Amino acid sequence: MSRLANDLQYLIKKYKLENRDKIWSEVSLLLDHGALNDRHCQYYLLEAKALIKHLEETGNWLPRPPKKEELYGEEVTPNIKLGSLLENPDVELGFLIPPSHHIFIIGATGAGKSTTIRTLITEIERLRKRE
Repeated sequence: MSRLANDLQYLIKKYKLENRDKIWSEVSLLLDHGALNDRHCQYYLLEAKALIKHLEETGNWLPRPPKKEELYGEEVTPNIKLGSLLENPDVELGFLIPPSHHIFIIGATGAGKSTTIRTLITEIERLRKRE
């Protein structure tokens, strides 16, 4: 493997570019099989460096979010019901999780993070079965 190919493979692996876009996983596969010449490697090396520079400037290191179809199969945005207020059981608590969005469940020990996740999973399964 040439120096350019080694440099390109190093950047793809170090910055996990193959997780960002299908093209980088294909380039990595081609590199593994020795199917790229130096001219191709030079081109993709410039592209990789430009992408990495953009990622460093924007701070967007997350891979491509999944498409709606990948998350729910069809155009569905579940209305997740988590329960109700202890003080007023008539008030239901819940929220919408838009497709392709990440959520974080944080809190102190014993605050109910695991229970919240279990409830989310149960509600999503209930909504899927209802359809």
